[in-house]
Amino acid sequence: SLAPVLLPALQADGSCGSGGWLPFLRSVEPYACSVGAVPLGTACGFEYAAQRVSLLRQGLGLDSDSQASALSGAIASHPGAAAADVAVEVMLRTADSAPFSAVSAAPSSSWDGATCRDALVGLQLRLLVGDDGTITNATAYLDVRTLVTAGEQTFAAKFEYSSELGRTDLRPVSGRPGYQRGLPLLVADGTPGDVSSLKLRMEATPLLRRGEDGTCDASASGGDVLLTFGDETAASCVAAFASAAELRTWCELAPAMEELPELAALNLSWTDSDGELAWLGALGDAHPESPSDWVALQLADPIGGRVWDESRQTCTNVLSSIEVQVLYAEVGAALHPAKKIVGARLTLGTRSVRGARCVAGGRGGCATRFALTASTRFVQLTEGRSYTFVPKLPRIFPPFPEDFLYPFYGRSAADDERRLGEEPSRWREGAVWALLAVPAGGVLVAAAARSRGTLYR
Repeated sequence: SLAPVLLPALQADGSCGSGGWLPFLRSVEPYACSVGAVPLGTACGFEYAAQRVSLLRQGLGLDSDSQASALSGAIASHPGAAAADVAVEVMLRTADSAPFSAVSAAPSSSWDGATCRDALVGLQLRLLVGDDGTITNATAYLDVRTLVTAGEQTFAAKFEYSSELGRTDLRPVSGRPGYQRGLPLLVADGTPGDVSSLKLRMEATPLLRRGEDGTCDASASGGDVLLTFGDETAASCVAAFASAAELRTWCELAPAMEELPELAALNLSWTDSDGELAWLGALGDAHPESPSDWVALQLADPIGGRVWDESRQTCTNVLSSIEVQVLYAEVGAALHPAKKIVGARLTLGTRSVRGARCVAGGRGGCATRFALTASTRFVQLTEGRSYTFVPKLPRIFPPFPEDFLYPFYGRSAADDERRLGEEPSRWREGAVWALLAVPAGGVLVAAAARSRGTLYR
């Protein structure tokens, strides 16, 4: 049976906790964690033992109590695989300056009362991905040292595409070919097919920007909510005004929809005559030179500018919600389908904000607050049919020409003129069956001949 490939999880106190899942096609940057308040002698037989590392134990098929030195095993090539079909090669080094060398068995850590020998201090997994989006090669790089005191361990995982090895002109991808959950949506500006105008954004697009205190701040960058595939997120920021007069001043600025600072993070093109705010990659490896690889992000309904109502001390048409809705479908082979975006739109919501009243003795003060919510929604298009591809049966023998059996049998003008239902000459038919019976050992039992009471030998 298959089990998730795990890496030790970095805890809040910097220690290595129980393993976290390694997501498919999502690299894990190098990180370090400590063994915690565990004596070195105890850690030497568990945390520093290569055979007990959860990634190797789960991914390479070793059980939780294994003390075997051989690190042999395999991982699945893709999430839909029925078995672990990619063997893992193990590389080992014993010093920082030493090169890695292939080994069939990693040394077991040992404790001699003062030092821990062959302790695992680093593990990096390199996974090579083919053009079809499946893993074709896996290598585990192990660093082992001799320790006299407990230290940190380093872990990482890297997915690399075979076709991109050695290249420097690479573009960001979020799957190959279909999207993988948690990776950024590919966003481009310009016109698909026009290489000079279509610009692919190199970083993930933020949906909402907010300060560390949760306030709406278009200039902030630390609390960004990013557009990632498959993650249905909902986040809010708060705008506060000290008084109704301050709310009115802000409301009367009344910028146009395309000038709202709350929408600036999306960096949309509001001047497009067709209403195409931006372009989303239909697939995780969408190419700027392929127009069919891009889907337009459309605006559902525009909103008007803010309006101040003095009699009600209320600001109307205040932007209150931003939602990106993505429609996707699974295409390709049923065992390893690719997630493809088929439609996307931006929906904006508004509300009215009424200035707070100052109440004598009140604890809330006179501040007016309201929240702006940003969310994403992904809907899978499930309507459709799956078809089983059945190729045409190959022809064993090519069609015979009409004169193949000449002079035993041949067409004549009389044959063409023969009326429907009239039997052909019996001797001619018998000669044909007799000729075809020779390669079969000289014996033939044919339905056509038997119906006439004749058996040719």
